[in-house]
Amino acid sequence: MERLSAAGFARAGLASVGVALAAVLVVPTAGAPSDGARVLFVAHGRQATAVVTQLAGRRDLIVDGDPEASTGGDARRTEELLAMLPLLLHPAPERFLEAGLGSGITLAPAARFPLAEIDCVEIADSVVRVS
Repeated sequence: MERLSAAGFARAGLASVGVALAAVLVVPTAGAPSDGARVLFVAHGRQATAVVTQLAGRRDLIVDGDPEASTGGDARRTEELLAMLPLLLHPAPERFLEAGLGSGITLAPAARFPLAEIDCVEIADSVVRVS
């Protein structure tokens, strides 16, 4: 196993801070079904209830009442950056692991990199069904 150098550790820390800031500053709140959005799909599961809504041409994924993904605004760009920033900052990425499928938007940019392996772990079968 390779040890992380001080510079590599600093890059990893900087990437983590960047991703956290992007998530806090850029992701708008997705519409809840009660604000006039039309419910397109509902999946109930043992772990969660996932709902896809549409409002003014934008589709949102809501899991247990929390907005997880959106096709509108800056949310989509943020979801793509969650894959791109760590892969761009790593000197030689070989693998990518997405924790939580959500809408699957984060996996697409990862697939543009010459990686040996791309994996995704999702525990809620309802999220897989709505995606």
